[in-house]
Amino acid sequence: MKSDPWYIVYHRRPLGETHQNHRITCIDRMAFDENGKIKPVNITFEGVPAQPIE
Repeated sequence: MKSDPWYIVYHRRPLGETHQNHRITCIDRMAFDENGKIKPVNITFEGVPAQPIE
């Protein structure tokens, strides 16, 4: 399980956007510590690279 890639999908409001309903979808990689707890997720602007589904 720890070797499988894990991702978090969420939405957020872009910086500078003032409209309350403007959101973008984000996908970022998750990582786990040695006790299996989720490490803090680094929010990125580029997301994750595209990968084929196996």
